[in-house]
Amino acid sequence: MVTGGDTLHFARTNVNVKLQAQTNASGIQFGDRNWFDYPGGASDPVEVPIDPASPAVFFRLRSQ
Repeated sequence: MVTGGDTLHFARTNVNVKLQAQTNASGIQFGDRNWFDYPGGASDPVEVPIDPASPAVFFRLRSQ
């Protein structure tokens, strides 16, 4: 992962994984069931815009 300005850049060597995300917005419980496939998360690279006004976002790679 490389940060550049207002964007996170995810590049991976294993294309058999997809990028997933989860937020810490109120009312959201942590656990495996709250992860969602990030839009475009199966492509490589993935560019994620940073929005300082949004809740914290957590990322993980998951097998496709």
